Order: sequence, then C-alpha cells, then structure tokens
Amino acid sequence: MPWTPYLLTLLSGCSSDWTASIQPSPDRTKTAVEIVTRSGKERRVFPWPVWAVQRGDVDGDGCDDLLLGAHKRNRFDSASRRRLQVWRVADGRLHPRWLGTRLAADLDSFSIDSRGRILARERIGDRWMLARWRWRKFGFQTDSVLIDGASKPSFLACNFPKGCTMTSTEPAPRRRIHPVVVVLLVLGLLGAAAGGLWKVIGSIRIVSTESTGFTSSNDFLSLFAGEADTLPSYLAPYHKDEEFRFEFPTDVPPPRMDTTLDLGKFSLEQVRYLRAFVLARHGKLFTDMVLRAFFQRFSWYQPIWIPDDFEPKLAPWEKRWHDNLLVREEEIRKDSWHEIDGIRQGRASHLANAMMFDTLPVPFLARLDSVGFAVVPGTHRQLWHVYDKNQYDNVPSLVTPDLYLQLLHMHFKYLVKSVEREKLIPALRAGLVELRGRLAEPVPPSLQPGRVRAEAGIALAQAFLERSEAPLAFLDPSIKDAALSDYRQGTDANGFGSAILQDTLLDWSSLLPRGHYESSDTLAGYFRALKWLGLARWKMDGPNLPATLAMAQAWSAAGPDGPLGLRTIESFANLVSGPSNGLSPADIVVAREGRNLADFAQDPAAAKSLVEKTLARDPARIRAKGANPIAEEDLATPFVRVFPLRWSADAEILQRLVEVKEKKRPYPSGLDVFAVRKAGPAREILLEWDSSTTTWEGWKDTLEILQRTKELSRGTDFHSQRMNLNQTLFSVPSKTAGFQKTPLWQRHLLVTNLAAWTLQKQENILYQEQANSVEAGEGGGPPPPDPKGWVDPNVEFWTGAADLVRALDSSLGTLGLRTVELASLHQEFLTDFAWLADASRRELAGQDLTKEQLDHIHWIGGRAEQLTSRITGIDAYLMGKSEESLAAAAVDVYAFNGKPLMEATAHADELWVVVELGGFQHLVRGAVFSHREWQAPQRITDKKWHMQVEAGQAPSRPAWQNPLFVDIKSPGPAKSANGKSGSDKP
Repeated sequence: MPWTPYLLTLLSGCSSDWTASIQPSPDRTKTAVEIVTRSGKERRVFPWPVWAVQRGDVDGDGCDDLLLGAHKRNRFDSASRRRLQVWRVADGRLHPRWLGTRLAADLDSFSIDSRGRILARERIGDRWMLARWRWRKFGFQTDSVLIDGASKPSFLACNFPKGCTMTSTEPAPRRRIHPVVVVLLVLGLLGAAAGGLWKVIGSIRIVSTESTGFTSSNDFLSLFAGEADTLPSYLAPYHKDEEFRFEFPTDVPPPRMDTTLDLGKFSLEQVRYLRAFVLARHGKLFTDMVLRAFFQRFSWYQPIWIPDDFEPKLAPWEKRWHDNLLVREEEIRKDSWHEIDGIRQGRASHLANAMMFDTLPVPFLARLDSVGFAVVPGTHRQLWHVYDKNQYDNVPSLVTPDLYLQLLHMHFKYLVKSVEREKLIPALRAGLVELRGRLAEPVPPSLQPGRVRAEAGIALAQAFLERSEAPLAFLDPSIKDAALSDYRQGTDANGFGSAILQDTLLDWSSLLPRGHYESSDTLAGYFRALKWLGLARWKMDGPNLPATLAMAQAWSAAGPDGPLGLRTIESFANLVSGPSNGLSPADIVVAREGRNLADFAQDPAAAKSLVEKTLARDPARIRAKGANPIAEEDLATPFVRVFPLRWSADAEILQRLVEVKEKKRPYPSGLDVFAVRKAGPAREILLEWDSSTTTWEGWKDTLEILQRTKELSRGTDFHSQRMNLNQTLFSVPSKTAGFQKTPLWQRHLLVTNLAAWTLQKQENILYQEQANSVEAGEGGGPPPPDPKGWVDPNVEFWTGAADLVRALDSSLGTLGLRTVELASLHQEFLTDFAWLADASRRELAGQDLTKEQLDHIHWIGGRAEQLTSRITGIDAYLMGKSEESLAAAAVDVYAFNGKPLMEATAHADELWVVVELGGFQHLVRGAVFSHREWQAPQRITDKKWHMQVEAGQAPSRPAWQNPLFVDIKSPGPAKSANGKSGSDKP
C-alpha cells in the first residue's frame, strides 16, 4: 500500500476514546502522528518511518494502546531494523509504554488479537518463527511458539481496514481466523491425543526441540570432517615426542579447508570456529575452553603442548583466509548488543558457545534475547550438582548467591556437631606413638622386611602431623630414603606413587590441605597425617603381605581394636560420618582366628584363606574405578587401611496480616514478610496474585503499620541480620549486566529470598571414603584449557555475608563455643567471600577476572561439595544414604484450624544468562533455589517432603513465579557424528 494519510478510528470502550492520524513525510524519513481525544489533541513527529500501525489493549487495563511498527536504529544497535513500539494514550498525549529493540529476533511483521496478544513473525539466523507474545508488566514474554522452521511462515500481519495497515507487499487478510491458526489448532488436538507432542492448555503451546540456525548442525560440522589433507611436515618432530605419542599413538591428518565459503551465511560463533580451524589443523592448543571442547570432537585434532611456546606456521594462503575470517568476525561482533526497554542486552543470536549444546529451543532463545536470562526447571538434588555438570559439559559457571546461602544454612544447622573436633589432634598423636612403639618390638624373620615398611608408614604419618622430618631419622637405612621422598612429595602435595607402599596410583595432591585445614600449620599437619592413613593401601598380595601382617600384629598388640587414640578418632568418625567404608588391620586380627600372623607369611595356602576371610568382612560400598586395565588390576588387589521457640518478626507479620473471624484472609503468604520489609516486588505481586489483599480492606492498613515497625522490618537479632543480608540482593549495581536491571530479575531475587527464608525458618523449628578413578602410568596429556565463568557481581551481598560470618564467630567466642574447627570453617567462608567480592568488583569495572578466580569458579562445585561434607560430617559420596541427600526442606510457618501454611524448597533449578566473557557473548549456567508455598492438610516432615519431591508429587510453584521459567529440558552437550561430545577426551 502506498504511503498516504489514513485515519485509524476504533471505539475502545475506555472513558477516553481516541483516534489517531498518521502522515509520513514526503521523503519517507519521518512520520507525524496526531492523537485526538476528548481533552484535546497532540501532534508528534517521529524521526523515522512507520511501516505498520495497530490498536489494541496490550496490558489488559481496558484501554487501547497504539502499536507502531518503526524502522529505526537504537542506541545499542546501529542497524536500522523493523521494531515494535507500544504507546499509551492518556490525557490527550502519547506516553511511551514499551520501546523495545525487538521481541526475540528480527521482526518481520506483527498483529494483535482480541485478547491483547501480539502475533509476530520473526527471523533468527536462517530460521523463522511465528510466536505469540503476552504483556507481563515490564514488557512482552513468549506466550507460545506456533511455528519454528526454515520456511517463512505464511502470515498476514494486518487486519486493515479493521485496525491495521502496513507497507508490506503481502495482501491483507480477509478471514477472521487465519488458516495457519486453524491448522495448528487441529494439529495440536491430534498431537495431544496421539502422545502429548502438542499441548492444548487454553491455547496452543508448541515448543520446538529442533536445532536453531546457530546451534549444532551436521551441515556445519561436515566442514571439519571432510576429505583428509596432508599433515604439515614441520609437525613431524613434535609428533615424535614421547608424551605426544602416548596421548596420540597414531597420526590423523586434518581435513581439507574450503576457502571459497560465503561467510555471509555463518553466525559469529561459526565464523569463530572456522577461523580457529585454520590453527587447529596445525596442532594449535586452544586455551579457550569453548574452542578446545569444540575441536576435541574430532579425532584429527591432535594439539601440541610441548614445548609450551609452540605456534603454528601458516602458509600465506592460510594466513589470508585466517585474516579474512577475523575481519568478518569483528564485523559481526559489533552487532552483539541490542536495547530492550532501554536496557542493553546481549543478542542470543551472537552466542560464542551455542554449538556446544545439543539444542537451544526457540522459546529459550527468545527469552534470553528479550531479558537476558531464563530459569529452567531442574531436578538437581544439590545446588553444587549443577556446577559439577557444568564442568563435565564445558558450560561456563555462574556463581550465584543461592549456592552460598545454601552452604551457610548447612553450616548454621550443623554448628553444634562440629564443636567436638577439637579433641582429635591429641588423640591422633597418642595413637601414632603407641602404634609405632608396637612396631619397634622384635618380630620373626618372616615379618622383618614387612615390619620395616610398616614402621616407615606410621613414622611418615608422625612426620606429617609434626610437620618435620625428625620422626624419620631413626628408620632402617633400607627404607629411610623412600620415606623422605614420600614425605617431601606429600608435603608438596604433588606427584604420584608412594615409595614406601610401592603403589604407583597414590595421588599426593590429595594431601593438599583444604578447607579449614589451610588456616594453621597444626591443622595442615593433622590433615596430611590423617589423609595419608586414609589413602595408604596396605596390600594383601604376595610381595606386600608381610608389611600388612606386621601392621596387623602391632595393631593386635595394642588390643583387638587398636591403639586408644586411633579408636577415639574412629569412634568420632563413625558418629559424624557413618560406618567404615573398608578394611582395617582389625579385620585381619579377627580373620586370623587366633593363629600367629607370622605363620601366614610362610604358608601361601593359609595366607590365601586369611585374605578370603578378611574380605568377607569388607563393608566397602564405594570403590575406586580404574581408567585402564592396569589400574583396574591394581585396584582389585585386596588391601587394608590404618584409618577408617522464641519470638520472631516474620511470625508476627504472618499472624497480623490475616483476618480469620470472617475468613476474609485466613491465610497469609510468605510474600507478606517481604512486603513488610519492602523487599523487591513482593507487595505488587501480592496485590496482583492474592485476591484477599484487596477483598480484605484491612490488609493495606495493617501492612503500612507493620512497615513502620522497625523491629519487624529491620531487626538486629541474628535471624534478622541474615534476612537483611539476603535483602541486599535487590540492590542491583548500576554497572552490572543488563538482565539484572529488569523487573523480572527482581522477581527471581524474590524467589531466592523466599527460599533462603524457608531454610532459616526450618533452622528455628527443627535441630564422609572418596570415590575416584585412576589411570596407571605417569599421566600426561595436554594441559587443561583456561576456564570461563562469571560471579553475580553484588559486592554488597558478598561483603555482607563476610560481616555476618565474622559476627557469628565473635558471638560464639563470647559464649565459649568457638572451636578451632569452627574458626577455621569461618575462615573458609571468609576466604571465599573475599575473592567473590573482588571478582565482582573487577566485573563491574570491566576488568578480566584473574586466572586464580576463574579456577575458583571452574571448581566451585567441588568446593561447595567439600564445604557441605565438612559442615555435615558426611562424605559427599555417602550422602545419598543420608538425610542430607536432597537439598530440600519444608517448614510450617503458620496454621489455621490445624491446617498449616507450608514453605518449602525442592530440587535446585538452573539459571541461564547471557554475559560477555573475553569480548564474546556466552551462555552460562548457575544453580538457584526453587520455592513452594501451599496450604497442607497437616504438617509434614522433611523425610516425607523428600519422598514427595523425588516422586514428582510436590505442589506446583506459586503462579506468580511462572514468568521466570522456560519449560524446556535442560540443554545438554552437543554430539558429533560419532557420538562424542565436546566434553569427551579425544
């Protein structure tokens, strides 16, 4: 339709009817819009052309809004594109309602239905989507994706003359219901009946699980798996290196490279891979974890890491192609940002790691593109499980406050259990002295060589404990050098293999003091000594049996249960960490059935029977796994080890914000507590989602009174201090990522606060062998890539958490309850909060994180696992049988006629965000709490709640949380044609 003046006039049903006249300038670079209402008129000239106009009630307030299709640039998007704008007509004037950069991708056309929903045709890369969008307070969110595919959907964006016109060359529709919608409705009903592939819930919701244009594609991957090329000759000397040949026994030449590709059809990520391909063919060892993971899918990728300064030698034509790709990469990268509601957001179409995932559904990408983040429902039993999964799947981690709020909760819950650990250092010292004294006594000649080794093993534990070589001074000369070597490796926590044990699999890095054991030399020595006693395998095979028998004989001489000091430690470990997971010398003592242990050293048949009887007593449930046949055979060798109700502000708030006499509001909500504290959008959500807040006239008045009661909203007790800390999350720094500035992010933070409050309420109402895999040999292989990651940059929260821990430590000292263990654990938290705060400051200042900080983020799951294990006294690998196997809790916070209001946390959810790392947009993942609230028929215990959660019978989330979620399966790692993922080693 030519650009001529036209009049859009509809009865809106509002008290203030209006009409709009739209007139383009002669050169079509500007558009004049004139609004006429009962109170007057306004004429506004927009410095850009309008290509479509629509009228409809977008936000459901009963008044029509003016929808304009603008063709313009934005502050963070230099390209002139089609964009949607919503203007509100009030008081005879136009007021901006939503001036978004775009909905999910490049907008092609749009329309609005009678329910105020936007039907938009959009393009993402080389794919098209037809999606329906619904107004959600701050802007639009995906209501459903109707079509997702490579073909352009047949869609008529206007309904002129009934309310819309545009410059599209497509004919205007005449039907009341578009045939595409009819077909989709029919397919939706048939699909639901056939097997649930389509869901009909009021309206069609079809979520695509196909790969998008910029995720893993066999067509694109085929570029890296074509006809074999010739291996560059200058690489031959490097390939002869012993370590390289161990890692890559056979040369696999790289595929040929096509330099005639049309670069205009590739995404930023794909161009980046193509450029890296030039270097990968020459054995470039990528330090970028995304590039490394991508090329590790291909068997021809054989990177050279020795020497560490190796650089590829490109031919001139390769250099030109590489430079062309770099230029194209930089061109695309300039378009990595756009503006949504005045907020700078990263484009989901410009992700640098999208192809690392099996699929990124369009609704997920649309949410990321519009608000920068999405929450995906999770089934993670512990929050740190998400970070373990990140490490395995090569997904950069987002360190969330939720993770540390959970750890702090566990610490406060287990505070009393950790006090007794003060007794163990003196007990270990006494036990080692007694056991070594027994080993110094004469033995029959058949046990003498074994006695020497056994004594060296105990002396080594003493040396670690005392942090001195002195206990090794008087060892037999035949073993002394071996003991000294082991001591130095153990102290350095570096290398493999024990000379004393003749065990090539012992990993000395396991003796690196961690957790609170880093806080003092004494604790570090205790850690190494006990760790050595727990890892040292005294084997019961032929050549090693004498040493094991000598150890058992000395153990027996101290009593059937061994030295008193070690029994003290064992009793304590049994109390806090459960039963033994393996055999000790005591089991040999029992299995010998009264015979002299020296006899077994000379009688192979008897020795075999002894081993069998000992193994019959083996309680081990967790065993190491071998990564190759040699290690498997070694690990299969039998062995033993030496060591195996008060007032609260929130309760009052809940009590006072109800009216039960006439049942106007018989039940409060956890949101009431946060509304009183003026935290986030709690009040607004209550007014929208809880009808009792408006039907009971006393709610607002009482709420205002409570808000003015200082001790209710800002108390000074420890519980209130923690609430105050949690509430700092709502104070988002001005220089932080764009997604953290959206109203939807505030709603997410409210979920975090509710979940943390739930755990705190439960604290007030209610009161560890490691699994491992090994590979025989000297190790080796390319060094790991540099990790990537991001910390939620709320400095106020991280520093406030440190202040809270210091206050707790001081209070415990005043009460005489602070032990060395607790002080050390507090120091662990303080150390973490210090680097998290520093990392946050660096992010806000636009600085790169340090290598140490990125390593911390990469291993954050293991760190959280370690802290959880220390706090609870339960090894993480034994936790599956304990009450702490599931990081979920339920607590009743209010009751009406015996029917409680339950607050609960369930499985951990996944938080996906788009952040800039190293100049590129990356998709990163973190763990967040889930939260439930419901009125239960009776109070339930955690055990019952865990059963409900595991059985999928947990109540639904509160409806106000729904806008946070994209209901998809968590994106997994992409697979190559041979089924190998980027996380697999070539």
